[in-house]
Amino acid sequence: CKLSNIPELLVLKRDHIHNITNKYAQTMQDTCAKVKQKQFSKMGLNLNTDEIELYTRFANGEWSFLNKEMEVLTILIERIKSSNEVSEFIPVDEYNIYLSAKFFHLCYNSRLIGKQGWKIFFGSTLSNYYTPGFTCKVKFRIKSLLA
Repeated sequence: CKLSNIPELLVLKRDHIHNITNKYAQTMQDTCAKVKQKQFSKMGLNLNTDEIELYTRFANGEWSFLNKEMEVLTILIERIKSSNEVSEFIPVDEYNIYLSAKFFHLCYNSRLIGKQGWKIFFGSTLSNYYTPGFTCKVKFRIKSLLA
C-alpha cells in the first residue's frame, strides 16, 4: 500500500503527573501481574513475582536483557510453552508461534547479549516454531559474528 505524510497535526495528547495512567501506574502494574499469575495458574504453572516480571518485560517487547537474564528467560519460556501444550489453555500452535517470534526478535534486537543471540535462539526448541526470512536470517548471522 502507499504511504504518505500529511502536514497537519491530527492528535493532541496531554501528559502530566495527574493523568490517571501516571497516578495509578503501580496499581495497574500490580493488577496486571495478578491477572498474569491467574492465567499461568490455569496453565498449571505457579510463577513467582520475579518470573512474572521477567515474562512481562519479554511480552512488552523489552530488549535489554543481560546474558544471565536470557538464560532464566529461555528456561521460563520453555516451561510456559510446555505447560500450555499440556493444558491447552491457549491454542497451542498459535501460542508457540507467538512465543517463538517474540523470542527471535528479542535475540535479534538485543545489543546486550551480542554474539550469543544467534546461539540462544537457534539453540532453543523455540526455533522450531518460527523461521525468519532468508535475508533476516543472514543479517542476524552477520550481526552475531560482528558483535
